[in-house]
Amino acid sequence: MDEEIRVLPPFLPVAGGHEGSCRFQDKEYVVKRILLAGLVLAGALGATQLSVPTASAQQVDCSLVRCAECPVGQHPKLTPPDCCKCVKD
Repeated sequence: MDEEIRVLPPFLPVAGGHEGSCRFQDKEYVVKRILLAGLVLAGALGATQLSVPTASAQQVDCSLVRCAECPVGQHPKLTPPDCCKCVKD
């Protein structure tokens, strides 16, 4: 039982490269892929950190708010934070 054991390379060689070279064993390729992944991650995190400025409820200008019609005998309060609250006349 003298069978020969063959050891296969961890990855297939890249077409067009010289014999025995593997794309995934090339250190420059691996470094570029890691840098690209890092830049994509940094861009994604940076995009999530952007925030839209928001006004607090006390700084709302009620003159710019459109309210639904109030029932008969009531009118909109028109003071922050609830500009459209209906109050009795």
